Amino acid sequence: YSWASDDYWHYIMFNSGYIKNKQIFKCPDHDKFRFDLANLSYGYNRRGLGGGTGTTAATQFVRCLTDIKDVASMIAVADSSRKALGFASAIEAGTSGYGVVREPPAADSVINHVTGANVLFVGGNVKWLSKDSPILRGTEDRMKYWGY
Repeated sequence: YSWASDDYWHYIMFNSGYIKNKQIFKCPDHDKFRFDLANLSYGYNRRGLGGGTGTTAATQFVRCLTDIKDVASMIAVADSSRKALGFASAIEAGTSGYGVVREPPAADSVINHVTGANVLFVGGNVKWLSKDSPILRGTEDRMKYWGY
């Protein structure tokens, strides 16, 4: 890769040897997958878990597992709608452009599944959530599910 991407979560996991195959970052329904920021299938909850590359305070911390009250509910990784906008490695709740399901829907947002998204929680459990889920839209207990 030709840009400074070493500090994005998926590059850290791959380059550290935790993950051996880049295809783990690809949803089977994602036709135009490429291992970069714009075409990654999944996004990381950077505002809730920290460790992002931005300059805002929300992305500078890294939350310890012991600081999370309910690991089975806190979102870690989910399908990302940000691919067509060029930054699919992060997700946020609600009306953010970095959402799992963008609200209001934008022509340049592309989700892998029309009806919802796969969500990996910090505790390791995975769940399918409808695109209308209040959890994905950030309207249901944002601190519990998103951490902010």
